Amino acid sequence: MAKVATLILRACPFEVLGDVYATETGVSSALDQGHKVLGAFGDFDSVSKEELKRFEQNVPMFIKVSSIKDESDSELAIKILIGLGYSEIYVYGALGQRVDHQHINLVLMNRFPQVILKDENQVVQSYVEGVYTLPQADYHTFSVFTQQSAQISLGGCKYPLEKVTIDFGNSLTLSNEWNAEQCTLTVHQGQVWVVKAKA
Repeated sequence: MAKVATLILRACPFEVLGDVYATETGVSSALDQGHKVLGAFGDFDSVSKEELKRFEQNVPMFIKVSSIKDESDSELAIKILIGLGYSEIYVYGALGQRVDHQHINLVLMNRFPQVILKDENQVVQSYVEGVYTLPQADYHTFSVFTQQSAQISLGGCKYPLEKVTIDFGNSLTLSNEWNAEQCTLTVHQGQVWVVKAKA
């Protein structure tokens, strides 16, 4: 059975799935909504001294690091959660706003298959070689990308593919649609990430 965590990176809308952890203003957001935050991580350069005291008093695992560091707060938190044995980590606040932060969060998702990026309109997840079912749920379109090169097949969708090689920057697999409640993705070679979007 999967061990599930929700990681909130900043003040933003989120849904709690499993245990709650956060960084920066995400800690305040979770506490303000009455959620029990098991861990808070980061340099906390965007919160006040009063909020820091609040975190220390209300969060069992409080880890504050120097702002002069070699990894982002999100990378620090993800590595800690993986070390704690979480196999599904839903990350909120990773998409939108600053392009540089969004880029590194997409890279982290690609490095760590446990990571699933979510916001109100989309979910982004990485897939290694294997066969997967992609349920439509509330989403309208899905796109498949790779950071290097991959060979994939798609079935049960508007634009099916059979053992097609895609490369970084390829737009062939942009904005596909479901023909039924779910479709099938086969990653024959390489690694891909799928963006499911509501609009």
